Amino acid sequence: MGSPSSSTTRSGACSSTSPPDTSRAEQDRALCQAYAACYHWLEAGTPAHHGRGEYTIAQTALAMGRPQVAAHHAPRYAELIAEHPDDFTDWDRAFATEVRARTAAATGTPDARELKARAQRLADRLADPDAREVVQDRLDRGPWFTREGQPDATGPTE
Repeated sequence: MGSPSSSTTRSGACSSTSPPDTSRAEQDRALCQAYAACYHWLEAGTPAHHGRGEYTIAQTALAMGRPQVAAHHAPRYAELIAEHPDDFTDWDRAFATEVRARTAAATGTPDARELKARAQRLADRLADPDAREVVQDRLDRGPWFTREGQPDATGPTE
């Protein structure tokens, strides 16, 4: 399946590293784009495409400060991997864990630190150095969140 690209790790309209400083209309548009992309891949793609669409929705929601929306979609990526393991790559597993960690951090869930550490271990074991670089870039980026859901540059650590 190759290496992840920037389109795998963010939507075209809203990056999870961007502050939610766009207008409500722009945020709604970005979230609708993420849902449309996910729906397209659900109908026309593989389970892996669907999972990556769930990732995009979760990342977009986190970027807009809507962690409860992300909390619905982030686990779905991991569920799809469990249901169709042969359709996914090692970097899918790392990204699924990274987005669950971000969502857990944003919602104040206690397992955020462990999920981030698990995502780091998965990233460290990636066979493809290009994939490892892309996943590591995501893990190194903020914002991560404190238990109260407020932005914190360092985020949860091991």
